[in-house]
Amino acid sequence: MSRLFQIIFACLSFTGFVISFVQLRAEDSQTFTSDQAMLDFLQQGLEIHVSVWLFFTMGFLLVSIFWVWRLFKSSHEPTT
Repeated sequence: MSRLFQIIFACLSFTGFVISFVQLRAEDSQTFTSDQAMLDFLQQGLEIHVSVWLFFTMGFLLVSIFWVWRLFKSSHEPTT
């Protein structure tokens, strides 16, 4: 695989990571009044809310790490 494709895939993966991370942070930063927070607690209890953006963020982070590793690995290989 050419180095150009590896750079493109690394950039696309990192862009996906940044977008999904921003969406994850935007979802968590909803503002509630104390009355709304108490009402949500009484209605839902102590449920753990896991966002789909968390899975996207972790997935894109792992793929980004893979492609960056491939770039570093290919840059240190001797050319024959």
